[in-house]
Amino acid sequence: MIPFVVRRPSARALLVPASATVLDAALRPLVADAVRSAVIDRVGAAGLADTGPHLAALVAAGADLGPDPGAWMALEVRVEGSTALPLWPLAAAPADVVAWLGERAPDPGAAAACCDRIRGLFASGSRDEDDDQLPVSVALAARAYLAWRAIEQDRARPFMALDAGNIHHTLLGRWRDLPKNRLRPYKTTQHDGWAEILHPGKQLGLRVDVHDLPERIVHAIKAWRSWHGLRHWAALQCLFTEAGRTGRIRWTLENHLDALGYADRSRRTPELRATVAAEVEALTRMEIAVYHADGTLRLRGPVLAVTQRGEALRGSRWTLEGLDLVIHPALYEGVRRADGSIGRLWAPAPTELATIDHARLPYEIALGLVLPIRWRWDTADGGTT
Repeated sequence: MIPFVVRRPSARALLVPASATVLDAALRPLVADAVRSAVIDRVGAAGLADTGPHLAALVAAGADLGPDPGAWMALEVRVEGSTALPLWPLAAAPADVVAWLGERAPDPGAAAACCDRIRGLFASGSRDEDDDQLPVSVALAARAYLAWRAIEQDRARPFMALDAGNIHHTLLGRWRDLPKNRLRPYKTTQHDGWAEILHPGKQLGLRVDVHDLPERIVHAIKAWRSWHGLRHWAALQCLFTEAGRTGRIRWTLENHLDALGYADRSRRTPELRATVAAEVEALTRMEIAVYHADGTLRLRGPVLAVTQRGEALRGSRWTLEGLDLVIHPALYEGVRRADGSIGRLWAPAPTELATIDHARLPYEIALGLVLPIRWRWDTADGGTT
């Protein structure tokens, strides 16, 4: 790799092209094929972010960065009167980078040579200002290590498994588009004791049994239509994942409050506990219908089927505390197939999604549920089976 060197009386900089092709060629001997693409993406993004604040200072110092200054990634910048960008990132311990190269680099010879350069750089305490090739390899190796470490940390983060099938995606999309104003009346079509929450069409419909419907469930359904409902759905996906991704859980109110991220003080409030329990119970009253392309019914069943129910006496009232729940197969077959085998059409999403404040950041919850599915489709070349 040939660096672009800036040597001015008041400025010194070492830059390389922020091109994935160039970075791939430079890092190929040091980073394994399996992770190199992801590492390059992170190195490039971090490099451009580090470079941006220094571009104006370099130009002001007389550096000619060409017609597209944003195409360069700075490895080192020193401009008089401006904050410096060090050649070696402070977050990378030299011993850790050397150990990583020794253990994981696909080319042992190139790794050994790079490790010698790193040791030489820190042993001398300085470098030859006229030799620009040595610092380029050293700086890129350190940045590649930081990118790899961040990837590994992300892999270790807890996640929820989302079914990435068309049916689940359609449910989330139509749920997101429901009117969210809880004070404005929302009229539903009713017939034979059922109220249509999502009118049949676009592959699926959703209805609720209104026979002997308690008032708390009526209020819960209004909340379910709001952004809070999507947050509950995210919490349930967390619980299904923690339970082994079988599509079955022993749901408890305490576990659900944990997934929602409520603090100890607020979760002891009887009103909150009753509201959350009612909103989850509302899902057990809802029935999803899936249709063929020609409009004929394919299958119908409860969104969450209850196989066992647990209540506790609080004061003079019995309150819901636990349920054995089974999610409808059409909403989970991408994660776990009906025969018990692992599904092949699911997407990971961060568990923190369920803890987002639905009042302040409602759209983030909807996007957080839909975007992983879209990304999963993209990795499958647009397959939406």
